[in-house]
Amino acid sequence: MLQIYLPTYANQVQHTSSTSSSNFLSSLTLVIFNLTGVGGCIIAGWLSDRWHVTNCIALCTIGSAVSVFVIWGCTGSATGGLALLYVFCALFGLFAGSYVCIALSKQEWRHC
Repeated sequence: MLQIYLPTYANQVQHTSSTSSSNFLSSLTLVIFNLTGVGGCIIAGWLSDRWHVTNCIALCTIGSAVSVFVIWGCTGSATGGLALLYVFCALFGLFAGSYVCIALSKQEWRHC
């Protein structure tokens, strides 16, 4: 659900750091989020073949939580701004996308 608010939040960050706002820069948050989510699914599949599923879910949960509490919390400051928001989108997309793939595969393991 976070994807719904990312472009709007990017517009707010742009207005606090500069006077011009770009729709392209705002929608770039979704592009980064989704592209890293695809990569996260691939990495999660590779990791779940080598590690236990619970360990993979724990890694994804910790990575998502750290990206939210550490990086997203700093995006409103004038120093980081939009660049930190892009870093947040990349890290959160990576971990949240991989969490979805691993959680679905864990559901399938229960039926075997």
